[in-house]
Amino acid sequence: MATAKKDTIYIEADDEITAVIDKVVNAKSEIVAVVLPKRAVVFQSVVNMRLLKKSASDANKRVVLISSDPAIEPIAAVSLMHIAPSLTSKPIIPKREHAKSDSTISSKELEDNELDSDNDSDEDNKDEHDNDTIEIDNTSADKKVEAITLADKAKDKNKKKFKIPDFNSFKLRVALMILACVLLVAGWFMGFVVMPKATVTIDTNTSSQTVNFEFKALTSATQVDVENAILPATIAELTKNDSVTVDATGEKDKGEKATGTVTLTNCKPGASGVSVPAGTTFTSGNLNFVTTESIDLGPAVIIGTCRSADFPTFGAVGDVAIQASQPGTDYNISARSLTSNISGVSAYVSDMSGGTTNKVKVVSADDINKAKEQLKGTATSDAIDELKQKLADQNLQGLVETLDSSEPKITTSVVVDAEADKLTVNQAITYKMLGISSNDLSNLLDFELQKILKDQGDKNVRNNGLASASYTLVKKDAVDNQTLALQTVATLGPTFDELALKKEIIGKKRGDIERMLESKDGVRSANVEYSPSWVTTTPKSEKKIIIIINEVEN
Repeated sequence: MATAKKDTIYIEADDEITAVIDKVVNAKSEIVAVVLPKRAVVFQSVVNMRLLKKSASDANKRVVLISSDPAIEPIAAVSLMHIAPSLTSKPIIPKREHAKSDSTISSKELEDNELDSDNDSDEDNKDEHDNDTIEIDNTSADKKVEAITLADKAKDKNKKKFKIPDFNSFKLRVALMILACVLLVAGWFMGFVVMPKATVTIDTNTSSQTVNFEFKALTSATQVDVENAILPATIAELTKNDSVTVDATGEKDKGEKATGTVTLTNCKPGASGVSVPAGTTFTSGNLNFVTTESIDLGPAVIIGTCRSADFPTFGAVGDVAIQASQPGTDYNISARSLTSNISGVSAYVSDMSGGTTNKVKVVSADDINKAKEQLKGTATSDAIDELKQKLADQNLQGLVETLDSSEPKITTSVVVDAEADKLTVNQAITYKMLGISSNDLSNLLDFELQKILKDQGDKNVRNNGLASASYTLVKKDAVDNQTLALQTVATLGPTFDELALKKEIIGKKRGDIERMLESKDGVRSANVEYSPSWVTTTPKSEKKIIIIINEVEN
């Protein structure tokens, strides 16, 4: 018989059973000698020993445990595993009686093998007397290794095989079951806690009532007087400083004025002398000339017609300096007669010269008025918004109709006729407005409504109309004492406390809710809708309930 080859595997003290199985299965030879270290913890378990035997058998390997530890023998006996004290010793399977009496095997490990005890009893007895079927000493040519005997093979075929549990499959099944439970709980929570909603629609019978009354806003009042319609008022005040810049559109000629000399003649016969003061204007067409000095003309002695350029006169002629009233080259005229506004005095001017043109942009009065108009609208609009906000910060309602403003104080960056391309106009206006408490006004409005409804039967005020009320200034005795008129339309009909209603219908069914609501005065119809479709009762959370009230006017 040919000598069989064997592989020798050395096990470390901290090796796991899976690592030992891998080494055995991957061995090249059919016979594998597993050399155990002292205190081989991994082989203190019958389960581990039988796992190794099963895995080796599936891989067509024959395993011999090499160990002199007496604690291994009883475990090997239970597991039907060959052992040998050394690599040169003959392997045997320890006797079962020794294994059963050995105190080193735990009661649980023995219980784990009870399932196989009945079927394997005959085979165990046979194994106890068949200990010489494996030769592992192949160091000598005289030693031979025999295969497992036919009896062993027959025993292995007939013997019930030990099945290794598939822990990965078990873990997967457990994980899937847990996931299914989580999804089931989450689906239930979404479907019966998160998603359910109830919408309650109530159609009510309503009617309108016009309300119109006057009230006085008075800063000296300390409390509401509903009988006399007097409300305490607070005055808000602010000074609005605004500015606007506009382009200058005026034009001015800053050139030189033409100058010359004018000869004046007194043409009044027999008359006394004439005085011509400086600043006297003489004209030629649409051009004006002004004397720059005064002159006294003596009585005239006239021979013939009074023509100062053609005949001599005595004591009635004089020359004075004159200049154009405006700059410009148009005033550089030639010598000619000028028209005088002094009766009996004629004027004849010499050639005028020196007039130049230099037109520049200046600020006009129209420019300033235009800027004022722009500031007027903007300042008032902004002041109203700011005063209303100022009063709102005090929980008061601003009455725009009581707005009062001071005269604007205007300052300009440039005066009229001053040279400039742009003009900035600054405006300061002080505004005042009265504010009242909305609660006070609502109480007064409710009081007026009750007076109106006193003789109209049992009617409830659904909405007093304060939010849509309009106001008109009736009288302004002073800024802090003004009378206004309020006009609005109130809605009459049943009223509902939505929060109390939600609490009342929690957990109830559709029909019960609809009958309960329709039994109330002023309710025309009620309808309850649930979502999703499987919901049949009102959710127990107020946040999941929506109340819709439709006011249907009669």
